[in-house]
Amino acid sequence: MAIADSFMPQYAKLEPKVRKGVDAAIGKFAEHTHAGLHLEKLNDAKDPRIRTIRIDRFWRGVVLAPEKGGVYCLLKVMPHDDAIGWARSRRFSVNQAIGVLEVRDQVALDEMSPALEKVAEGTVHRLLEHVFDNDLLRLGIDAELIPLVRLLTDESHLQAMEKLLPEPQYMALLALAQGMNPQQAWEEVAKTLAVEEKPAAVDPDDLVTAMRRSPGQVVFVSGPDDLREILAHPFDTWRIFLHPVQRRVALRPSY
Repeated sequence: MAIADSFMPQYAKLEPKVRKGVDAAIGKFAEHTHAGLHLEKLNDAKDPRIRTIRIDRFWRGVVLAPEKGGVYCLLKVMPHDDAIGWARSRRFSVNQAIGVLEVRDQVALDEMSPALEKVAEGTVHRLLEHVFDNDLLRLGIDAELIPLVRLLTDESHLQAMEKLLPEPQYMALLALAQGMNPQQAWEEVAKTLAVEEKPAAVDPDDLVTAMRRSPGQVVFVSGPDDLREILAHPFDTWRIFLHPVQRRVALRPSY
């Protein structure tokens, strides 16, 4: 199994009783025995691979269940209604330029579209009219997002999307909006790589491999003992996390 890095600080703040329920649920994942677990699929979720799991009457976990790879990833534990809302709104994908796992708030982006369309109707100017679609794709912009990107007429509209888009995609779009050419924008995106070279090939459906390329987002749990150690020191696991650029420097042979 795997655990999202953003979950651990949250776990540390949960009440002991809730932690116990979380421990029991994810312990079954770590032991690879899913008996007694009921992963619920949400019919109207933006991502069909999202599941939720009951922790108790008030708390619910959100789990990413890739179609291949045999790894479940615990993303969040939240109050029931918040968990359902978060799970329904997010869409996961693999960045086709750098191969990492990404998540975006698809519901919020969809809600922005009508307003952007209305603004765009009043002008022929587009923020990224000087950039070809192929360049956007090479920079890792998701093909599903390009129609929305083409509606942007002002940098402030892009900035409003910062918290809704995956960081590498936002960095690329902002660089282009501020006048950088595609090569310069790529240099900005490359700063998010955990290794010096981008992957030779990227499978858009292989979320598990994408997780393994995303050490700052996901930690893999090898078994019950590993899980107990991580949960016993939830803050320590992520306090030692390095930004991808720092990680590359720290892991060079000279170190």
